Amino acid sequence: GEEHAFLWLPEQAYGLPTGMNDLGTLGGDCWAHALNEAGQVIGTALTVDGDRAFLWLPEGVYGLPAGMNDLGTLGGSYSIAMAINETCQVVGVAETAGGEGHAFLWEGATMTDLGTLGGSYSEAWAINKVGQVVGDSEISVVGFHAFYWENGEMTDLNNSLPVGSQWELYVAATLNDGGQTAGEGWNFEENEHYGWVMSVGNGTSWDCNGNGIPDDCDIDPTDPDGNGEVSEDCNSNGVPDECDIDCNENEIPDDCEYPDCLGILPGDMNCDDIVDSYDVPMFIHYLLGGWISCQADMNLDGLVDGRDIADFVAMILP
Repeated sequence: GEEHAFLWLPEQAYGLPTGMNDLGTLGGDCWAHALNEAGQVIGTALTVDGDRAFLWLPEGVYGLPAGMNDLGTLGGSYSIAMAINETCQVVGVAETAGGEGHAFLWEGATMTDLGTLGGSYSEAWAINKVGQVVGDSEISVVGFHAFYWENGEMTDLNNSLPVGSQWELYVAATLNDGGQTAGEGWNFEENEHYGWVMSVGNGTSWDCNGNGIPDDCDIDPTDPDGNGEVSEDCNSNGVPDECDIDCNENEIPDDCEYPDCLGILPGDMNCDDIVDSYDVPMFIHYLLGGWISCQADMNLDGLVDGRDIADFVAMILP
């Protein structure tokens, strides 16, 4: 009568046969929530001490054996694993010694408390390949806000909204490797719940040009041309890189100088190969924020400004 987590395989892998494979338990029922390309599975399992986040491994890592592993807690009695990335970093929520539920990041056999936005509860919902984390957290006043965590700092995503915004972002539920996150919020102008999408990032090493999108323009070679010369740091990000070479001779070193960026469809903010109404929120986000983006820079002048609006609208309207 027990419920067990399973891994279904279309063909033999990890020493397991084709079909449904029982991943075992930690003594009681267990449920799988996610897996990565390496076949590492995370979820929640019942134990005699309470609910525990588990990590099932096809082979041992970080000193943990293959099979089902209890990831522990933050000092309390429970933990729940919600997501895993390709480097076996796991996020979720765990109880602290003080009885609060806090978002956690588990890596290298260590569970780290990500804190809150001032309240007593937070939970992490997603993590990408560079270790950025998103989720929701109770704030110091009543309610919950979507958060973004990176390099030890939790940020309220509502602080990224432009002044006068009619939005309140409640939860960030998913995050891709390009630094784009999506979730649910309330639009006060419409008095309705809506989904939203935005880019996150604060210009750290994975996003050297600070445009909110980790891309090929963010590679940091000391000699990008292979000619023994270091390019000038034209965009003042502290790193001489491809972003500083004015390939299209518009006198502005920007994202659109890198060959891969030239293949991007202008206006296609969500990269689905079509420009439509789904691209509007992200276009407005870049327009109001003043960030450079190949997708939003419709006229490829190295700026995202009012001159791009007409071209963007023309792409959407029939």
